Amino acid sequence: MAKHIGTTNMLSSELINEIRKTENNLDMILNIALNYGGRSEIVNAAKKHDVCYRWRKP
Repeated sequence: MAKHIGTTNMLSSELINEIRKTENNLDMILNIALNYGGRSEIVNAAKKHDVCYRWRKP
């Protein structure tokens, strides 16, 4: 199974499809960090929070 954190928008569609093919493989787990610095997760979480409390439109 391959899991990723970060954004995949810079990856080719072929590579994304290959990653998705492994979703049900449980014998080995590969974690991949792509374009990941943590900042984007914090920003996205804050945006979701603001939408949840209707401080921001989705």
